[in-house]
Amino acid sequence: VEAGDKRIASVIFLSPSDMVGLAKSDNNFERDITTAKKMIAEGKGHEIMPLMIWGDTFLSANSYTSLLDESSNVAIFNFYNPQDKLEVLGKITIPVFVVIGDKDQFATISIEDIIIRSKEALKSAPKVEIKILGGADHGYNKYEQQLADEMKTWILEI
Repeated sequence: VEAGDKRIASVIFLSPSDMVGLAKSDNNFERDITTAKKMIAEGKGHEIMPLMIWGDTFLSANSYTSLLDESSNVAIFNFYNPQDKLEVLGKITIPVFVVIGDKDQFATISIEDIIIRSKEALKSAPKVEIKILGGADHGYNKYEQQLADEMKTWILEI
């Protein structure tokens, strides 16, 4: 999609995740990165790693190592790094709606800090609204209807 595409009225971020920070803060990081690097060295980077990342996710060795690159396409929300100015977010020039649960188990910093950093970064957006769903986790389990209602309200307002 090109910048200025009139078909896009707004951006909605659900549970913005710091993939780099999440990977680096995981208790099994050393084990996982060692496994991934070994597989890549053996020419098996495209293969699925023989262990689950974060206890429930299968990734190829290449995909896992890409999560650690702060310049990769997945490194949009580098919240763990206070020096990162979240420049990709600063390029957004349409309204932005962010929804996050206050029990998001994948947040690498406090929800309050996510809000502050997001608002600072989204300086070029004409409108920024951030909703916190009290009690909701990363997947909005048991809060699906509340999430749908919030999104519907946003979409109808835009």
